Amino acid sequence: MTLDEAIELLEITEDIDKITDEKLREKRRRAMQRWHPDTVPLSDSATKERYEYQFKNIEVALGIIAKYRAGNILQDRNLIMKLHLKVPEHRSSKAK
Repeated sequence: MTLDEAIELLEITEDIDKITDEKLREKRRRAMQRWHPDTVPLSDSATKERYEYQFKNIEVALGIIAKYRAGNILQDRNLIMKLHLKVPEHRSSKAK
């Protein structure tokens, strides 16, 4: 996950260097509500997998932003952090 992907997942529109801890907590809460897997019907397994993946990545995104803000990540916005999460396969929407 890149820093830009983390910012996008949390829907941060403010300057990342000036965002407050309180605002980050609010962004986390909203992202968790938006991507919670229980909000998807069980019959829609592809969407449910995508929501589960995004939901798990919220904490990863916060960690990347925290490291960036602490100066532990260079300001290279293309820096890639390796994740230990499985990327869900995209399935065709056509029934077989």
